[in-house]
This record gives sequence, C-alpha cells and structure tokens, in this order.
Amino acid sequence: MRSSISVFACLKTTFFIPSINYKGAVDVIALIKDLISKIVVVAWLLFLLTWIIGWAIKGSPIPSSKVRRVGQGLIEDAIWGAFWIAIGTSIFWLITYVSSTLGNAMPQPPIPQLP
Repeated sequence: MRSSISVFACLKTTFFIPSINYKGAVDVIALIKDLISKIVVVAWLLFLLTWIIGWAIKGSPIPSSKVRRVGQGLIEDAIWGAFWIAIGTSIFWLITYVSSTLGNAMPQPPIPQLP
C-alpha cells in the first residue's frame, strides 16, 4: 500500500493532476497556471531548437547559397517566434493574474434562510 501512495505522489508532482477542493470542483487557477507554464516551456524549447538548426545550416561549409538562405530563414523565423513567445507569455501572465484575482475576490454565495 505504501509503494502505491509514493508512486501516485511522484506522478502528481511529475505530471499535473488538478487538485480537487472540498466541493469537488477542479482548481481552475492551478490548472491555468500549469497549462501556461507547459505551453511556454515547449514554445521556448522549439525556439531554441530552430535557432540552433538555423545557425548550423547557415554556418555549414556547404557551397550552395540556397542552403544558407534556408538557415537564414530559420534564424529569422526563430527571432519572430521569440518575439511572439514573449508577447504571448505576457498575455498568459495577465490571464493568470486576472483569474487568480477574480478567484480570490469572489465571496461565498449567501445561504438562503427560510422564514
């Protein structure tokens, strides 16, 4: 029994499993933050991979200028991608901030009392 609990704890920390509060609803703020962080990490890794491949192709000792233009195109696309990742990260941060502010600011619903 103990090993199955530790395996579940490991899976919960490695892969996101949304926490469930006392009413059974999924914690939306944690879900949004985790989704945003995963998307941003994948986007930056894709940028880095494109940047490396572009410079490798552009700096290769291949005499064909078409191949070097492909490398230059990859580098330019990677720079534009980094710009849009930065803009998107800012927008994602704003969404997270607004959702956490609204999530904390909402009061508990009133309990109806019968006369």
